[in-house]
Amino acid sequence: MQSIKKYTCISLISCTLILSGCQTAPVFDEQTNKVNVTKVKPTPPEEELIEPVVEEKTLSKAQHLFEQPNLYLVNNPPVADEIKDRFAQVVTLIKRDELTRAKTILEEMTLQSPMLSGLWLKLGDIARMKREQSLAQQHYSRAISLNSNNYFARNRLAAIYRQQGEFELSKEQYTKALMSWPGFVEGHRNLGILLDLYLGQKEQALEHYQIAQELLTLNNKKVDRKLKGWIRDLTRQLAKTEKVK
Repeated sequence: MQSIKKYTCISLISCTLILSGCQTAPVFDEQTNKVNVTKVKPTPPEEELIEPVVEEKTLSKAQHLFEQPNLYLVNNPPVADEIKDRFAQVVTLIKRDELTRAKTILEEMTLQSPMLSGLWLKLGDIARMKREQSLAQQHYSRAISLNSNNYFARNRLAAIYRQQGEFELSKEQYTKALMSWPGFVEGHRNLGILLDLYLGQKEQALEHYQIAQELLTLNNKKVDRKLKGWIRDLTRQLAKTEKVK
C-alpha cells in the first residue's frame, strides 16, 4: 500500500512540474567554474505571454557596438603559415584532451615566438583544464601583457578573478575585453552574470543580457534560450522592485 502511495505521489509531482512550465535562472557553480541554470518559481500563466520589451536605446547601442572594429584582429601582427599550422594542431589536440602533447608543442613555440599572445592564451587554457588556476592566471596575464587587446585572455582572467571572489577585478577585465571588441557576445553575457549574481547591479546586468541577445541576432545566430530566460526573469524582478518603491 505504501508503495502505491509512493508512486502515486511521484506521478502527481511529475505532472505538476510538466504543467507548471518551470523557468530558469543563472547560478554559478564554484566546483566547475561554470554558470548553470536552476529551476525557479513558475510565473502565472498570464505573465508568461508577456515578452520583455527591449528599449530602443538598448537596441541602438547594440547596433553601434556591432559595427565597432575588433581591435585584436585589426592590430594583430602577421603570423607565418608554419606557426598557424602548428597552432591549429594544438587546438585539435586540446579538443581531444591530449593536453600533455599540446603543452609540449606550445612550449616549443614560445621559445621560437615568445611575443605571440595566443600561445600564452592556450597555455593558460591547458593549465585551467588541469585545475592549475594560479598557473593559468600567470599565462593569461602574460598574454595580456603582450597584447592588451587579447579579449579572450581578459575574459578567462575575469572568470578566475570571479571564482576567487575578486569581483571588481573581474569586472575590470570584462570591461577591458569589451573595449577591445565591443561586439563580443560572451563578454556582455559574462559581465551581465557578474553584475546580476555577484554585484547586485540588476539594471546594468539586464542591459548587458539584452545587448548580448541583440548581438546574436545581428550575427544571425540562433536564440540563446538560457539568456532569453534570464532577461525575462530579471525584467520581472526589476518590475516588482519598482512596484515596491
